[in-house]
Amino acid sequence: MGSKNDNPGKFFTPMAGKISTFKLVHVSGKVGCSLHHTSKWGCWISNLLFTFITDDQNRVVFPENYNGKTFYTLPGFTASSPELLFTFSIPLEVTAGQEYRVWYSEDLFSSQEDDNYTGATCMRVIVIYSI
Repeated sequence: MGSKNDNPGKFFTPMAGKISTFKLVHVSGKVGCSLHHTSKWGCWISNLLFTFITDDQNRVVFPENYNGKTFYTLPGFTASSPELLFTFSIPLEVTAGQEYRVWYSEDLFSSQEDDNYTGATCMRVIVIYSI
């Protein structure tokens, strides 16, 4: 996931079913809202996250309660957390091979991305299905 220039990370669901959680595990790199304000999942304000998940049409899937802002909070996690857990209140029904994208929000919404850090966060996405 990059910070600018339409550079999301992409992943595909391994099988059909109902997803309860997407687990994002940081592997390397960083993103940010400027050259001097970087982190694993956001800008520089530690409790604000700028990491969004969309479907293949760039419709926001997580955070579920998306309110039009480019950031949100997730209890128990910060922009420097080693991993993020995106748990759905109602499991997300998917088909096998369905594409999802992980975005830095300012890139997704083309909002103030001109001065963003040019790096990228590499992550492993673990899809957890409901039983």
